[in-house]
Formats: sequence, structure tokens, C-alpha cells
Amino acid sequence: MGMDFKKVCLTLMAAESEAEVDKILAEHPEFKESKNWKPLDGRETNFNVTSNQASDGGKALTELMTNMVDAVLMKHAYLKAIDPKGRSAPTTMYEAVDRLVQKMHGGKLVNLDSTDPWLKEFAQNNLAIGITGAKSKSKGLPCYTFADNGEGQSPDDFETTFLSLSAGNKKAIPFVQGKFNMGSSGVLRYCGRRWYKLIVSRRYDKKGPWGWTIMRRRPGAGDDLPIAEYFVGSDGRIPRFDAAELYPFHTIERKRYDRMHVDAGTIVKLYDYQVGSKFLSFRGSREALNENLVETILPFRILDLRQTPTKGKGPDRELGVDPRPFYGMEFLLLNSHKEADLEDEEDASGERKIAVGQFTLPDLGKVSISAVVLKRDLPSWLKPGNSNNRVFHAVNGQVQYKQTRGYMSTTCGFPALKDRIVIIVDASNLTFAAHNEVWKGDREHLSNTQDGERYVEEVTKTIKESDALKALQAKIAAEELERAAKTESNTLFQKLVDRDPSLAGLLSSR
Repeated sequence: MGMDFKKVCLTLMAAESEAEVDKILAEHPEFKESKNWKPLDGRETNFNVTSNQASDGGKALTELMTNMVDAVLMKHAYLKAIDPKGRSAPTTMYEAVDRLVQKMHGGKLVNLDSTDPWLKEFAQNNLAIGITGAKSKSKGLPCYTFADNGEGQSPDDFETTFLSLSAGNKKAIPFVQGKFNMGSSGVLRYCGRRWYKLIVSRRYDKKGPWGWTIMRRRPGAGDDLPIAEYFVGSDGRIPRFDAAELYPFHTIERKRYDRMHVDAGTIVKLYDYQVGSKFLSFRGSREALNENLVETILPFRILDLRQTPTKGKGPDRELGVDPRPFYGMEFLLLNSHKEADLEDEEDASGERKIAVGQFTLPDLGKVSISAVVLKRDLPSWLKPGNSNNRVFHAVNGQVQYKQTRGYMSTTCGFPALKDRIVIIVDASNLTFAAHNEVWKGDREHLSNTQDGERYVEEVTKTIKESDALKALQAKIAAEELERAAKTESNTLFQKLVDRDPSLAGLLSSR
């Protein structure tokens, strides 16, 4: 008798460590057959792509989130009988949100009131991330489960979508971001020692079965070139099974979490995920995402399912689940995320958003720069001990490149602002050609091409010449001098200037 594909898939979905997956695979002879494992993208040399993406686990997670948003937008286009590649399709992600999902005054979450019930409801039903497994480094690493109620894929299409590195399935669709078909594989090298990643999906129309596969690093000697591979049945096809709906999450007591389920869409589970030791806490998990997503385009719900059940703090906490909203860095800075029954949420750290400037060049496209003015007390994730980044270059909300507080102080000449603003450089409207010239494939660095260098020069020039920033610099410098004059001595001032000459710029004529 062959493997019970449904039972094995559900068992893998419930596993909470790499060791548990090891045990499940060891129990079934089909997993031991090398012919039942195929190399990712159909080639033995896939390591050059899987390893050349995000340089840390937090950044890699945002690639999965981008794919989830794309999937939801695609589903809503199909439901409205709109061809995603046709002339009537939205031309940007923001237009797609406004037309296909929810009217938001420009398709931006930040334009909604933080108490709008739609944010929580939509996220809970459509875009959820569950954290399970270990809570501390001494106990191991956590598992991350991503569940979306989106487009989904039929089992026969897995190999040209989830399991392809170069098909470019979405490059002709103007309103999605994941056009290069690479991001999802970037998480593999952060999945424990064996790279276990479970993919379960069903097409949104629910006309076919669920398909699933487990990915891994091919077993071998330690000095072998790593090869990512995925499981297929003995017939060479993606395993499949029938089920009306799936519940991707369960509580610390291994009970089913009933408040989120999918009857189609995609579930991805990452085992023993290395997001970084300082990010193992729940707050840390969200902070690992903050710097990499200026905005999420659609709202997400992050569920920490590792909590001790507690009565009197809402239905989720009674189950041992701590639910938190995640809408991206800009929303977090400008709005409080506080909700009923939620503890330890920081108030908004930003005071307001201001326009810095913009430029348009024929061969580059249009770039708009804004800034969020911060309160004097920085949020924990932006304090210098945790992050020095202050300038975030983003395409459709996803950060492509970061610059530090030193850049703001020394290069741009705004020493008083290095800890009082976050600069957002919106490069979403670069031309397609410029996009490929300016950014490296890892979505973290600039290319030192002619277009890349010109882009940086124009951004720096626009920031340096911004009248809004010059006025803000003068205002904050004056406030800091008044504060210092009331509390500190001239001797201390001299010591500070001796240590950091850039502070002299704050003194002005005073």
C-alpha cells in the first residue's frame, strides 16, 4: 500500500522542528528513494540562485510576504473576470488594491484609520503568519507558517511556479512585484541544516485537489555543493489529496486554531528558521520585518502560537495565541497598533510625514522622497544599538537598499536629523529597464552601473537641497540647544564637540 498523501501532509504541517520532519521522512520508504526527489528548477546547479538572494533570514521572509500579496491580488482579478495581462488590468499595485480589493484613497494602508475593522478582519482571513516551536535559542529555532487565501496553484503547475527559479511567470503583469520568480527560494538556506520547506496549495476556484511537496537540501557529504530538491510521488508527479479546507495553525497544546483556515490558496512552512538570535521573541520577529517592508500593500496578521493560555485577555490569548497586526514600517511609525486585548504595543513613534522632494529623468523614471518625522524617543527597533539605518529605498513597499544615519549626517549635512527622521525613497516608478540596472538581484544592494550611480547622485542631491529638511534641521537643532542650555554646562558641550565635530553644526550662531 502506498503513502497516504493527505495524512503525511497534515503530519508535516503539524511538525514543529527539523527533528520532527526527520522522523516523519524516516517512517516512509518513499522518502528514501532518490528517484522521488527532483532538483529545484530541474538543474543540479541551483545553489548559485538559492544562495545569491537575501543575506539574512528576516529579509528572506519578506520575499514570501510579497508573493502572498501578489497571490491575493491575482485571485481578486480573476474573481472580477479581469485578465491580469490584459489592457483592463490595473497598472500598479496601488491601483489594484483600490479596484480589486478595498477602496483606500490611493491603495495605501496608511490612508486608513488604524482602528478600521477591515484591516484586522481581512488579514485574519487572507494573510496570516504563524510562529510556533522554540521560543529561545537554548530550546532551538522557531517555525514559520505562511498562509494566504490567494490564487493558489494546481499540483501540475507547481514545477513552473513554486519550484522554478527562472520562469518569470508574472513579468507581464504590471500590478504585482514578484516578477523574477526567485524570492521564495531565498528562505531555504535559513531553514535549519536540512532546508526543510513545506508547500501546500490549491487553485482558488477549488476545482482540483490540494498539491504538496517538501523541499530539502540533498543529503550528502559536507563538502558537496548544496543542491535544493523537492519530493514527488513514485509516478513522478506532485503528491495530491482532496480536502474541503485546511487549518494551517495549531496552538502550543497541539490543538487546531480554528480562527484561520483556507479552502484554497497556499500554505508554506519553514522549519527551524534562522531569523537571527535577537529576533526570536515575538516582538523581535516583527522587528526583523520592519526594516524590509516600508508597507505591506495589504494587511497581515502575525500569530505567536507559543504562548501560555491566559483567561480574561480575549479569545486568542485563552488559546495561547498572541495576535498582532503588521502593516509595514510607515504605518507602524505613524499609527499606534494598539488593539483591545493587546499588551506591550508601542504608541506611534512618528509625528507626521513630510514631502522631501522628487525627480524625473527620461531614462530612469520618477522617484519620490518623503520623510517620517520621529519623536525624540526612538522606537526600540530604530535605536542605534539595534539599527543605524535611516534611509530606505523601496519598490512597491519592499525595501531594496538602506543607508545609515551617518549618510544623513555626513553626506547630506543634516546631523540634527540622523535620529529624528526616517527617509523613504519610493522608486516604484523607475522604468523597467532602470529597475534592472539600479538594483542587484538580491534586492539589498545597488549596482554600480551608470544608472545605479546616477540614481544615487540624484537621490542625494534631492535630499541635500530639500527646503523641508533644512527647515526641520533648524527647528530641531534649536530645540536641542534650548534643552541643553537648560540642563547642561558649556564644559560638557565642548567635550561633546571634541568627540563628534559634526555636533558643531548644531550650534549655528549660538
